[in-house]
Amino acid sequence: MATALYAALCGPILMFLSIRVIQARRAGRVSIGGGTPALDRARSVQGNFIEYAPLTLILMGVAELQGLSVWFIHAAGIVLIGSRLLHAFGVSQTQENFRLRVLAMQGTFFNLIYCSGLSLYGFVLSVWG
Repeated sequence: MATALYAALCGPILMFLSIRVIQARRAGRVSIGGGTPALDRARSVQGNFIEYAPLTLILMGVAELQGLSVWFIHAAGIVLIGSRLLHAFGVSQTQENFRLRVLAMQGTFFNLIYCSGLSLYGFVLSVWG
């Protein structure tokens, strides 16, 4: 199952982003709530990953279970991982690289539409196939 590969890759990425939040909390001596600009940035990057990766993985899995070509799933997975890493790198910088952030979000949004379309296409084939 190709989706399993990308879900497995997302796990360590989320752990890395979570550790960065913990480190920023310790550095700023913040336990809950707001804090330093570094903590706010780390929380934003982690939260953004959590907002987009799970739904994309679910849609990929649905499309794969519907029997769509594994190459469509790999294309979605590569864009998912690439976009999320690009976003994390761009937003994590003290001097945020807005261009990377925009490119990453464009890839993420395109991928959500793409995966939704794959799942819908698989559904249509199963109903009217």
